Amino acid sequence: MSHKHNIEVVDRTLRDILHNKHHHSKDRTFGGLTIVFGGDFRQTLPVVLKGTRNHILNASIKKSYIWEHLTVLKLTQNLCIQPRDTPISDVVNSTYSDLSTCYADYKYLVERAILALHHEAVSAINSHVLLQFLGESRCYLSSDSIEVDPGQPNIMESDYSTEFLNSLRVGNFPDHDLKLKIGCPVILLGNLDQSIGLVNVTRLVVTKLGTWFIEVEILTGTNIGERVFLPRMKLSKRFKSLHFTLVRR
Repeated sequence: MSHKHNIEVVDRTLRDILHNKHHHSKDRTFGGLTIVFGGDFRQTLPVVLKGTRNHILNASIKKSYIWEHLTVLKLTQNLCIQPRDTPISDVVNSTYSDLSTCYADYKYLVERAILALHHEAVSAINSHVLLQFLGESRCYLSSDSIEVDPGQPNIMESDYSTEFLNSLRVGNFPDHDLKLKIGCPVILLGNLDQSIGLVNVTRLVVTKLGTWFIEVEILTGTNIGERVFLPRMKLSKRFKSLHFTLVRR
């Protein structure tokens, strides 16, 4: 749960911003916008470094002036998917109920997404969804290397095998092996060219799979419908515990 001061800062900021457009916003919580909070402050209390019990309780949103303006809603029905023998299949079928017939409808793809907490779950879901698309998949393998942190003379690139670098998997970073099919949706990780809308988390759909490039069609942003080529890109991720930065191309 966030500290009440963080929430109050958002409240004052929105009042100041929206006041220029609607003069009544200055006197309305969050400038009159509808804000949804999730969670249970009684189970996940805010963190106050070296704070006493009173300090922690006082940091809760319930002790904020905003609390009296909130309406508490309670979920009385379990809306989660009931556990079965094939949980991944259940999640995919629930989200993409007509994927086999609607995968060519780009609006259908943009309106849906599956979120997962762990990288292993993301990989399993991606593999399962890819099987639903027609045609043969193509696998692209990365070239991995490391950049040793300054002040670590005892660490050399030769200390880590290529197989070990290829096995490193971390969130918000592509795996060593990338499997794609024509027609499958992808998300761009990183800013490639802002002028044509190729920025971080832009949603795309694969239209052609080449040896050195991928042709995609932009689904979100300012250049929807435009087709562009994606070359191999060099991405990096620092592993603090290993004292090096992984460079994956």
